[in-house]
Amino acid sequence: MRPGALSTSQLVLLDLLAPPIIAGAWWLMSGGLAGVIQGGSISAETKARQAREFWVLLILIYLMAFGVSIYAWLT
Repeated sequence: MRPGALSTSQLVLLDLLAPPIIAGAWWLMSGGLAGVIQGGSISAETKARQAREFWVLLILIYLMAFGVSIYAWLT
């Protein structure tokens, strides 16, 4: 194990907690930006698009996090 590397349990915990936090922060910021641009009332179309983007972003972050963890575990 490399010096300063996370233990396996810490790495799994990070992989499970970080993606929802990052995607949630993105969702909050994109909602705020849409509210500013659309004058306070966000359209249903924008809300639906943001929901789809949230799930896509969450899945991509999970894939990236587990990919990096597997790479770190193998090397």
